[in-house]
This record gives sequence, C-alpha cells and structure tokens, in this order.
Amino acid sequence: MNYYGKFRIYELSPIFQLLRKRLVRWACQRYKRYKTSLNRAYQWLERIREQFPNLFYHWRLGFS
Repeated sequence: MNYYGKFRIYELSPIFQLLRKRLVRWACQRYKRYKTSLNRAYQWLERIREQFPNLFYHWRLGFS
C-alpha cells in the first residue's frame, strides 16, 4: 500500500474492486438471505462499511 499508493494510486483501484467482489461472493455463500440477490449483498457490504469504517485499511483511505 505504501509504495503503490504513493506512486501509482490508480493501480490499486482494480485490486480493491476485486476484493469487494470477493467479499460479496463470500457473503452470498455464507448467508442464505444473500444467495439470491447480489444487490442485497452489496447493500450489506455498504452497511458494514458505514458501521465499521476502519475494518479494512483501504476503507480508511477512501476506497470502497
């Protein structure tokens, strides 16, 4: 994070998008209520992000 974030911050965006997608897939497999709806899983992740903004380091930096 320190190196690429300092010199190539735009290179980190696809990595964080992939991480977000993986978290949503995990939620869909873990919780029955999200198996049928990706939109609800993304909304769940947004709620988690609002409740715990320091949970992941990239959330502290403003990446969603």
